[in-house]
Amino acid sequence: VILSDREEGYYRAAEALNDYSRNWTMCSAGISQTQPCRFKAFFEANTALYKLYPWDANTGAYVVLSSLALASVVCDDFGPGKCPLADHARSLGEEFFTMPGYSSNPASIHYS
Repeated sequence: VILSDREEGYYRAAEALNDYSRNWTMCSAGISQTQPCRFKAFFEANTALYKLYPWDANTGAYVVLSSLALASVVCDDFGPGKCPLADHARSLGEEFFTMPGYSSNPASIHYS
């Protein structure tokens, strides 16, 4: 199977998200201890994909999802103005909801 560059990017993002056995320099070993590092790598990979493919509704939805995933391990309060990553996810989800290509994507609708 030959994957497109975009599909390879999705694959790399998923690998980072699930690579709990990797030697993450900023996180201790273990599944829960590596979450901040893995979720950050997932967020960064999805953000890079979105910059390359802003028209792809799935890519945008993954930016929202990965923002929320990272926020879940770095923020104590998800209230408006309390967690920049959660605020980013909310505003991006709302923005996507108004865009034609995104407004029909179930993942975008769910996170908006």
